[in-house]
Parts: sequence; C-alpha cells; structure tokens
Amino acid sequence: MATPELVAVLARFPAQVLPVDVMLHGRSPEKLELVGRVCARVAAQRDGLAVRWTTDLPDALDQAGIVLLQVRVGGYRARAYDEAFPREFGIPGDETLGPGGFANALRTVPVVADLGAAIERHAPDAWVLNLTNPSSVVQLALHRTTRLRVIGLCDVPVTMQEGIAGVIGADPGEVRVDYVGMHHFGWITRVWHREQEVTGEVLARSGALPWIHAPAELVCAMGAIPHPYLDYVLAPAVVLQEQTGRRPRGEELLDLEGVLLEEYRAYLASEETGPPSGLGQRRAIWYAKIVGPVIWAMLADAGVVRILGLLNHGAVPWLPDDAVVEVPAFLGAQGPRPVGRWAAPPDVVALTQHHCACESLLVDAILERSYGKAWRAMTLNLMVRDAAQARVLLDRIWPHGGILL
Repeated sequence: MATPELVAVLARFPAQVLPVDVMLHGRSPEKLELVGRVCARVAAQRDGLAVRWTTDLPDALDQAGIVLLQVRVGGYRARAYDEAFPREFGIPGDETLGPGGFANALRTVPVVADLGAAIERHAPDAWVLNLTNPSSVVQLALHRTTRLRVIGLCDVPVTMQEGIAGVIGADPGEVRVDYVGMHHFGWITRVWHREQEVTGEVLARSGALPWIHAPAELVCAMGAIPHPYLDYVLAPAVVLQEQTGRRPRGEELLDLEGVLLEEYRAYLASEETGPPSGLGQRRAIWYAKIVGPVIWAMLADAGVVRILGLLNHGAVPWLPDDAVVEVPAFLGAQGPRPVGRWAAPPDVVALTQHHCACESLLVDAILERSYGKAWRAMTLNLMVRDAAQARVLLDRIWPHGGILL
C-alpha cells in the first residue's frame, strides 16, 4: 500500500547510484497494477529510475541484486486480530510480541519459508532485506531453511537515537550509540555526543523520552534505554490501559487502505507528477529512515554504520551464534559487519536471553509443526503468566487444534 513512498525515497538518490530498476511483485493483479502505475509515475520524474511489476515470482526475482521482503499474510484483518485477542486475557495486543506475535508467526513463517526457497532458486546471491513481521522470527526461519543473506530492517532504533538527541539538545548526526538486542527488544547501552560519552546525562533525563512508560527510576537503575516495545514487558498494565477501548491499529490501516487506493485512482486520472498528496497518511517512515539509507549504502559502497538485524555469529557473546541480533554494523557493498561493544547490564542480558530462547523455540515449533514446542515457547513468553494460560492462548491460534505433539 505504501510502496510509492519507497519509490519517492529512491527518486532522491544521488546520480552515483543510478540507474536503479525496481520490480514489484504482488498476488493481487488489480492492486499491483494500481500501485505499480503510481510508482511508475513517481519514478518517471527521475532519470535512471524505472519501475515494473509482475505477479510471476520467478520473473520478479530474475537478476535481482536486492530483494525487499514485505509480506503481510492475512492482510490487515489478521493484524487487527493479533492486536485484539490478547486483550481478552489481560495481555496487550501486538503483531510482533506476545500472543499476537505468535499468531502472526504461525501464519507468516510457512509462507516466508516458501518465498525464501524461491529466492534461493532464482536469486541465490541477492541480499534479502526483511521488513516482514515478526521480523527476527521470520529472519531466523529464513536462516534455518535457506542459505540466503538476510538483513533485518527497523526504523525504531533510528527514531530512538533522534529522540535522545532532542532530549540533550544535540544534532542527531552528532549522536552515536551502542545498541544491542533483538527486533523490538533492544537497548541503548551507551551514548556519545561529539565523541564525548553522555550516557549518564541521557539516563538522568530518560523520563523526558516520550516512548518510555516504565518508571524512569527503573531505567536509570538498569543503566540502559529500552526500546519502545519493551513497554510490553516492563509496563504491560500501562500499555493495556492505553489500548482499552481503542480500535486495533490493523482496523485503522484496513480503512486507510481503501482510502489510499481511491486516492491512487484519482492521482492516476489527474496530471499530478509528484507523489500522491495523501501518501503520508500511512506514516511509512521506515522507507526514509532505514530502507532507503541501507539500499543507498549498499549501492554506493558508502561504508556507514546502521543498526541492523543480523545472524549473530559471535558478535554478541552472551547470545547463541544462530540468534538474530540487532546491533550497529558497518555497511557497504559487501554487506554488514557488526561494530561496537556488546557489554550490557545483567538484567538486560537475562531478559534478552529469555526472549531469544522463546523465539528460537517458536521457529522450531512452526517449522516442525510441533504443538509441544509451541506450548513451551508460549509458556516462555515474557508476557504470558503461566503454562495453563499459555495453552489456552495457543489453542486459540494453533492451526491444527493442538493435536501435534
């Protein structure tokens, strides 16, 4: 739905990385045709940028150097369900964490595993940039079923760094951070401004960071700035209270999809040349914050540092080698190379190890179709009370009725 925003970002690339050919793939011919024509008009404003589209996956993958994986299995209706049903059990709803993330993973991992196999057949040397949620679960499944080179992308670490810069009155470009964790489960452990460490100052002002709902005193005591989604673990009652009485975001996006598709039709019937005026309603900031910068860095061999989701391979010594971690990495044409120091407070280490074990077990459960492992994984989830509640939750979403042990 928001792919024209990506093309608008690519249209701002410097001439040194052009030409760029974009191939869109989708399963709905009608929607793909509409979005493709909008993207092509946006691209036409920049020499060296071209957009094509197809419903034929092998054709889409032919000669691909970078594959952007953005799949939503079940559409926004399924997302709305993931965000809603956990509330019945006193648990905040989300499409990446908790029971909602489990439901999303059960639908999504098998589909993405099939896509991964197709990419491996038709574009085995491509870099796969993953935007599909739950991101680290999806990426781990791809690593366990293919030999693809996969990088997980998320804009939130970028906005965290920008928020910290705002609190200390600094230019975001002058702020550098140590960051460690997993997708939607990361921590900023050290902060520098103009190469001077200011971690203590940031921690002292953590109550001013708009995404933190956990007590500021706890954040200071831990000595690490938590990712916004860690509110689901550190302050679930606050998150649940905020969600109570509100429509799930998936329902809002379902309505917005209809609005945007109508706007796209009007745009194509007009003589507008820039991106559609209503495109920003989706607030797809990830294209400008992380997707575009990563593609540019790889095409330009820029040698910049970005916070990315990577297979650990020993980068974080206190997590398994086959874990998908989110860390700063030096990025150029040859791909990412982790940089930084990964020391973290003991409670940060323990929570992240716990979460990592849960996601690893969940991936095994889905790939093996094992209800028993899924039950164990749900029991291990930090948002679930106990094994009994885990079984009730799992039976709500398990596709085989809880018979595979």
